[in-house]
Amino acid sequence: MFLRRIILGLSKSSSPISNHNFCTAAATVARYPLGKDIWDLTDELIEEVKPECISLVTGRPLSLRYRVETMIELSDLDGAAELARLAVLKKLRGRPDAVLVCNAVIGAMCDEKRYFDGISLFHYFFNVSNMVPNIASFNLVIKALCDQGRFDDALQLYRHAAPFGADRQTYRLLAEALVKAYDPDEAYNFLDITDAEDDDMLTVILLRGHLAIEDVDDHSQDEWLDWYKGKKAFDWVATTFVDYWFKHGKDEKAIKCYRLIPQGKCLCTTTGNNLLTILLSNGKKTEAWELFNKMMKTNCLDSETVNVMVDECFKKGEFKEAMETFNKSQEGKRMARCYSNTVARLCEHGMVSEAEGLFEEMSSYKDLSPDVATFRSMIGGYVRAGRVDDALNTSRKLAILNLRKVSFYRDPQKVSATMAEISFLVLTTLVVFSWALSIGNCLQDSRLDNYGSFFTVSSFRYPESQVRPYDTRYIRVDLPPWFSSLNVAIESDVDITAKSISKISKSLLPVICFRDGSPPLPDASTNALEGLELGRFFNGSFQGAEDIEISEQCYPMQKNISLRLTNEQISPGAWYIGLFNGIGATRTQGKMIVRSSAFSFSANISVEGCKTATMWGPSCNQTIYPLSCSRFDNQTGSVISCSDSIPSSCLTHAETKTYALDVDGIAEQLVIMASNVKVDSNESYLMCYARFGAIASETLHDYAGDIHKVPLVVNKPKAGRWYIVISLSGRENRFVQGTNSGSRVCFSINVKVLGCPVGKAGPNCGQQIYMLQAVMRRGWLTPFESYYFPVNDASPSGSSTDFPLEPIVSNFSSIPELDTSTWTYFLMNIPQGGSGGHIHFRLTSDSTMQYEVYLRFGGLPTIDDRDYYYVNRTSASRSMFFSLYNSSQEKVDFYILYAREGTWSFGLRQLIDSNTPAASRGPPTLVSLSLERCPRRCSSYGQCRYAFDASGLTSYSFCSCDRTHGGFDCSIEIVSHQEHIVQSIALIASNAAALLPAYWALRQREYPEWVLFTSSGISSALYHACDVGTWCVLSYNVLQFMDFWLSFMAVVGTFVYLSTAGEAVKRTIHTVVAIVTALLALTQATRASNIIIVLAIGSLGLLIGFLVEFVTKYRSYCGSAGFSLNMLNRPRAVKEWFSNLIKTLKKRFRWGFVAAGLVAFTMAAVSFKVETSSSYWIWHSIWHFTIYTSSFFFLCSKIAIVNNENLAHNGADNYELTRQDSLPRN
Repeated sequence: MFLRRIILGLSKSSSPISNHNFCTAAATVARYPLGKDIWDLTDELIEEVKPECISLVTGRPLSLRYRVETMIELSDLDGAAELARLAVLKKLRGRPDAVLVCNAVIGAMCDEKRYFDGISLFHYFFNVSNMVPNIASFNLVIKALCDQGRFDDALQLYRHAAPFGADRQTYRLLAEALVKAYDPDEAYNFLDITDAEDDDMLTVILLRGHLAIEDVDDHSQDEWLDWYKGKKAFDWVATTFVDYWFKHGKDEKAIKCYRLIPQGKCLCTTTGNNLLTILLSNGKKTEAWELFNKMMKTNCLDSETVNVMVDECFKKGEFKEAMETFNKSQEGKRMARCYSNTVARLCEHGMVSEAEGLFEEMSSYKDLSPDVATFRSMIGGYVRAGRVDDALNTSRKLAILNLRKVSFYRDPQKVSATMAEISFLVLTTLVVFSWALSIGNCLQDSRLDNYGSFFTVSSFRYPESQVRPYDTRYIRVDLPPWFSSLNVAIESDVDITAKSISKISKSLLPVICFRDGSPPLPDASTNALEGLELGRFFNGSFQGAEDIEISEQCYPMQKNISLRLTNEQISPGAWYIGLFNGIGATRTQGKMIVRSSAFSFSANISVEGCKTATMWGPSCNQTIYPLSCSRFDNQTGSVISCSDSIPSSCLTHAETKTYALDVDGIAEQLVIMASNVKVDSNESYLMCYARFGAIASETLHDYAGDIHKVPLVVNKPKAGRWYIVISLSGRENRFVQGTNSGSRVCFSINVKVLGCPVGKAGPNCGQQIYMLQAVMRRGWLTPFESYYFPVNDASPSGSSTDFPLEPIVSNFSSIPELDTSTWTYFLMNIPQGGSGGHIHFRLTSDSTMQYEVYLRFGGLPTIDDRDYYYVNRTSASRSMFFSLYNSSQEKVDFYILYAREGTWSFGLRQLIDSNTPAASRGPPTLVSLSLERCPRRCSSYGQCRYAFDASGLTSYSFCSCDRTHGGFDCSIEIVSHQEHIVQSIALIASNAAALLPAYWALRQREYPEWVLFTSSGISSALYHACDVGTWCVLSYNVLQFMDFWLSFMAVVGTFVYLSTAGEAVKRTIHTVVAIVTALLALTQATRASNIIIVLAIGSLGLLIGFLVEFVTKYRSYCGSAGFSLNMLNRPRAVKEWFSNLIKTLKKRFRWGFVAAGLVAFTMAAVSFKVETSSSYWIWHSIWHFTIYTSSFFFLCSKIAIVNNENLAHNGADNYELTRQDSLPRN
């Protein structure tokens, strides 16, 4: 009735209220009612504007509306509300956009679910300050009240909104609220009383209300659809019914109704988006993509359409399909919201590089300027990836962007230059404060130590997870260039002692491995398996290159591992931790059964960085001095000259000075020299130590020299950051007699980076260098599969994956006496996330190979400075990650296993044969370079699979080999062909032992037991035939289930058969056992505990059978007068009863067969216990023979019971599963 009074109280004839009437109303009277708690609204938002705040809008160059909208965009709602409250001032309230300012801040508050603050601002603007609202103002508050469930207050406010011209949004909000609060009939009454204009959306709202409270059938649906057929609302009504049928589990009706919606024409975008959401949420992916393609074809889509499909792809992990969908949708008109959404999804899934490219593309278009949300997505993605420098740079771009936007909106009124500058500074402060908050939210896990030099860059907690036998887990940690230390704490349930480690086979040993740049692979070489001793992990400073190799070794897994590596020990970039439950060639071999145990682990990994950019080192206490550089280019190459910003630096004996220099791209030389050197003593040495990626020292450096008189030259420096340390405390200085410890040297440091012109490299820039472009492998679904070709030949003809070398090879020197070889260089880039692949290099020719191959990461290779090399079959790299295949005098074929991501350089060195004319130097040589997921496609003896590391951001590939091969590439033959045939015959033929119990059961006419043992032997033989790779009559899982289930049933059936219970009892036991054993066979059928469970079930069935027989036999005797309940107190009676029991058992069984059955069963249990993955075939074959033989002996041990009534063996007590006596009785 209250609702009825509200509705009937609406005045249809009310005319709009003039501005004059509102201005004369008292401020203390709430002209627009907002509920009973109107006086409890936020005090700060409804109090009057303070006089000192008026200066904030006096002489401002920007409009108040734009400043408020900018602060809303920056998510500073409180600041926007404080600024918007100035709209009530006399100077501003008369402006046409004053009410728009009010609506903007009210709407922003309501969008953030701050309804109370939004209603408080409405009260302040239009009740307290007597401003004039519009219908949009009322709609915002009506929606807020409806969202809070205050429908009566919303209707009361509507009474005052009606004179302002209620629009469709008003009626939609109230109709939906009435449907939720009351029922559709009340909504009908409301719309009828208010004479709301016809609106198809209102029809949908009312229909949803009816469907929510009552069930409908096909007839009701047809009536609705017939009524709206041919009308605009037909699509919306049909969509509502599609959603209804799906929610009620009637997919066929939903799809049938969906097909009624005409899709040949341009479908309404809103309807199409709703249908896409409904179809995807109900698993109808095929129909959803069909609809999306139709909407694309007819160009009836918007940004929401694309975002729905892109989000679905990301949700399913189909990143490639997501990007294809996005790119396809942007071919016509580019949509900013699609870009923003895709960037956000990419950042959420750790694909920052892809998001970065999309962000830059978005920034390059004027109509696609990134909004604040997109900037925040990129900032968050950078921070999560440990790229805080990029996050800060993006934040600065955001600040500059907003400042530029400010400069475009000038107030028409001229103001003084001083006040304009103050306004600019205030807005700058707001923008900087906003992006600082954005970074603060993204760095919520980065805890700053206000009293130290460190802060936590990233911290990850990997919850307890299990590494199954022969399985692998990888953990990737990204170290930014300014990190100080990496802390690793791993806990596991592995309990290995120094004494027990020698007794454990390496194929079963839990191992942890470390590697810089790419995943470790201990199976690639036997060198990694040597020296696996239990001891302390490396935790001190490395002493030279030999100690650095320790980081690529493996260690036995321990219960607790605590490790701290500083930036003196490891370089920035990706660092991988690998956990292996067993290593060696058998790790990847396919196994029939696994008896090894799993282990669990949990890890805490944190990366610390230095607070100050100019401070670095393990303790963040070493000052890094930047070098100011300038670049000069000419026809002969490029020169980058760098010098210290301080013209002259002075050092004493104990002082050092450290510089940082970034080498971009491929360079020929890095020259470090000192000028203007002033020394106090001729015995002073100015030592220079250079190191790539980490601070150099006297004992740990890559290059060193006295630059007092001779520059330090680094040939072919790696691209990246170099650290240069200048010191007087060099080793040479300490051995000079009479050295003055107080000597002082002043100098100026100069560094030059020399480069060649584009396309040139090597000495005198006379050699050719080519950048290779990746071409994705056609029709290959695994990620990062690609071939590499020179940029000018990136689209090879046909299906060839090779390119000829002679047309692009470097020319020989014109003076062979001075240069006896020529180099040709190739550069290839492995993208981020591609370190789980392998570089495959192949060089083929019809004549003797005249090339040597050298590889290096990050810089050009030389004969002496390279990571991998191949000269001939006897002279090649011996690294565990260098795998040579089928190489000969005419062919070079090798893999770089798990190559680290970044730029790799290949140098092909061709020797000059002076006896061979230049015009006839042999047939063409073909080069093939590719990035593959599995070496040699697992040698055709396995399948290439890929998985993700613990973070889920990096994929890696591995081979899953067949039963006879193993190794990382399945190239190692573990079981020969002859051995495989023997093992297959043993496993299959041993099931012939099932003929023994089956034959006995058939001879005794025990047909159920005959069927059981016969089917058990046949299913076991078929299962093992499939398991060894011979023949699969059914799927592997079906055969495995049948084998284990029937085996369990045969064992339990033997026990039940030995009991003497009645047929009904045995049938009941068999039914229960069939259910239980089926569950055992479905859930972890191969676990060792199943045999114990089955034996327990069989023993329980035998015991139940005897108990039932005992209770049945002695029931009458227990109820007779001669039986006393105190029989246990009579020893003679007990003795007599026990004697009778023994006699009965002796008459019931043939104990010789029982003993033989127990012996056979014991042998079966022993064989089951001792079988391993390698000896499975022999012990399991013995298991087949002994378990069926034991069943045969047990079946033979039972003696048929004599029927005392007719003294004949009628076999009435023998159990048969389905036997029924159907003979007629007299």
